[in-house]
Amino acid sequence: MRIDTAFAYLSAAEEHPTGHFSGHVLLLVYYGMIILVALVLVIGTAVLVVSRLKRSGVLHGEGDRLLETASRRGMILPAEVVGLEAVKTQKLELRAFKKSRGRSGDPQPMRKAYHNLQDSRVSYKPTVRVMLDGKKRELEYFRFVSDRELRLREGQTVRICIDPKAPDAFVIVGDHAAYRYLNKIVR
Repeated sequence: MRIDTAFAYLSAAEEHPTGHFSGHVLLLVYYGMIILVALVLVIGTAVLVVSRLKRSGVLHGEGDRLLETASRRGMILPAEVVGLEAVKTQKLELRAFKKSRGRSGDPQPMRKAYHNLQDSRVSYKPTVRVMLDGKKRELEYFRFVSDRELRLREGQTVRICIDPKAPDAFVIVGDHAAYRYLNKIVR
């Protein structure tokens, strides 16, 4: 429908309202569409913010429940930080570690992508020493941790959530950003 035809139609509707849509109805439809689009934008933004907060570890209710389960199963162990590999944050790369999945033994890669931040912050990749099956083992953490996320120093004792049957995958308690991987450790 051409615009001049639409205006002629609306003008005719004002002069002879019977049999024509009123201009008020079209105005209500127009405002209704604006309100609908605004609602979709608000809801979409809220969903994105919540999912981002969950991914970053700010909202970690499920992680806390998994830690409680791990504690009951004896999967929370003390460990000593014996090394901190430092790197400037903007030089971080994609890192991964493998965790056996169930009885099938198929490895499940767990990845953490690091953002190329343009500041001079330093992140650390801790190595911890833990007692497993009567033997001391040194395990390297699967990700670099910013000093803004978790403050660590050599010689510090931390608690880790680890599956003694698959000790290469563990999460440091307090590293909220890594809590999303707890479901791979605590099944």
